[in-house]
Amino acid sequence: MTSTATPTTGLARILATLGAVLSACLWGTMVWTNAVGPGGESVPPAVVAALLFPGVALAGAVAAWRDAPLVTLIAGLVGMFPVGLYFLPAPGLLKLIGIAPLLTLVAGVLLVRELRRSDP
Repeated sequence: MTSTATPTTGLARILATLGAVLSACLWGTMVWTNAVGPGGESVPPAVVAALLFPGVALAGAVAAWRDAPLVTLIAGLVGMFPVGLYFLPAPGLLKLIGIAPLLTLVAGVLLVRELRRSDP
């Protein structure tokens, strides 16, 4: 699909990219500093989450740049429910783990709205 870049599309792409970068940094930091089990090794479910959620956010950012708004929207939904919602009321930097998928979700909504506007 070919589309012309509008200011809304540019904003959505920036939000999706920011969400992916923020997600990768925060999940990596959380696992590196907090998810340590007995003996100093990382807890396996935390490592899986640290790979899964930034990967989903990265897929949303790539989809935003490749004009696939539904994929960006789905990536935002997958990252937001339930993990993003769980971290939103958390104090401090943990709250940002909830905000990162919210950025991808907002980007997906903006891109879908822009797609619906451009369809005759």
